[in-house]
Amino acid sequence: MRHRLPKRRNGFTQEALVGGHKVFLRTAEYNNGNLGEIFIYIHKECAAFSTNMNSFAIIVSMAQHHDVPLSSYVHGFS
Repeated sequence: MRHRLPKRRNGFTQEALVGGHKVFLRTAEYNNGNLGEIFIYIHKECAAFSTNMNSFAIIVSMAQHHDVPLSSYVHGFS
């Protein structure tokens, strides 16, 4: 069963450099503070890399809506 996020939600934005490229990680949270969605924005360059990161973020966000533990992704991709 899907758990929808509230219309108005909290989260944070973190800026980082990955391979010399500026990356922004944004989150959205449920009212109880649990992670609900992630968004990954890559600055202007690297369209292919940006597309891959956006796809990854969508999959993780969909899993969060369906109670798949984030640790499953961390374990699987590390």
